[in-house]
Amino acid sequence: MSILTVDNNTFLWFTRGKSWGFQFLSRPLGFSSADNIYKKVFLTDEDYFGYWKGFLSSGNRKVYYIACRCYDDKKNISDRAGRRIPHELLILCEDQNQQEEFALLSWGPALMDRIREAYLERYDLESEEINECNIHFELDSEDLPTAEHPCIITNVLLPDDNPVNSNAKKGIFQQEKSHKSILLWIVLLLFIAGMAGMAYRFQHKESSDQTDNEKNNEQPDGTKAGEKDTAGGKTVDGTSMERLDELWNEAKAEEQGK
Repeated sequence: MSILTVDNNTFLWFTRGKSWGFQFLSRPLGFSSADNIYKKVFLTDEDYFGYWKGFLSSGNRKVYYIACRCYDDKKNISDRAGRRIPHELLILCEDQNQQEEFALLSWGPALMDRIREAYLERYDLESEEINECNIHFELDSEDLPTAEHPCIITNVLLPDDNPVNSNAKKGIFQQEKSHKSILLWIVLLLFIAGMAGMAYRFQHKESSDQTDNEKNNEQPDGTKAGEKDTAGGKTVDGTSMERLDELWNEAKAEEQGK
């Protein structure tokens, strides 16, 4: 006995309506490209109506599935051109044991019974009005008859960007990438701030050294060494200009007296 959960995390459903062409009414949320899965399983034999089983493999991850292409035998539904409408259905299993159990059962009609109402609500709509279904129910293996059909085995190798839960992994990767970008910006801003601080300190020190040198060369009266205070008629050492003239004249007179 096994309970198979069918919801938007595990269920792929591809079909068409009265006037709208083939499109997904449900796709596993863990796949980044349900179209890739669909092509690798159902397009291996476009004329086959029956069951598939196998696994979807990506890197080191392997997920088992069962699949079916069928008509709704309880409702003879056709499109506008009068063609019967097929439904292509794929369910992800919990493990290989569950897959093997349901692969021996005729689960297609039971599944159609559960999704028929959601389909009929969309059957007459226009293409732009179609939205995916909200799916959630369970199939009990004890309620299903034994299958009378062969099951085609199709194992699918997916690229690394299409594993189950790849969206979650992608989100984690983007989050880590975002954190790294923020960290790099912080480091860059700190580096710029540090360089600006060093430049300011260097400029301030240079200005301070220049001021100190100027102070060391100044006299108490504000003049520099060797300069004359022309406003007061004094040299830097305070001797008046008149006194210097007197000393010069005395020295000159002595020289003449000799």
